[in-house]
Amino acid sequence: MTEDEPPVRVALALRRADGDTELLKELVTTFKEDLPERVALLKEAIRRGDPQEIFRAAHSLAGPLGILGAAKALSLAQELEALGRMGQLEDISTICAAFEREITRVAAFFSSSDWADRA
Repeated sequence: MTEDEPPVRVALALRRADGDTELLKELVTTFKEDLPERVALLKEAIRRGDPQEIFRAAHSLAGPLGILGAAKALSLAQELEALGRMGQLEDISTICAAFEREITRVAAFFSSSDWADRA
């Protein structure tokens, strides 16, 4: 996936919501509401160097990202999750920065009024 490609595959997200556009819109609304707190928890866990909390915070982000078809953000969240699980925090700041860039793209995508029409 390149930077030119949309950060979300709406058709995939719609399939995962059983074709229910209203359900998908509700999932997106909940995701957008929860996102700032979840990202803040992840960043704080990284700042503290707490592998268990890094794992938990990344895991709490991975599920919704997978459902919403945000493949690159999901991959980065899973990488953070694995590093937390293994307690390998050496490169975590670099991966977190990439995750933050991608999650910003996902949030901007869902802030667009026509995101649901991009299926």
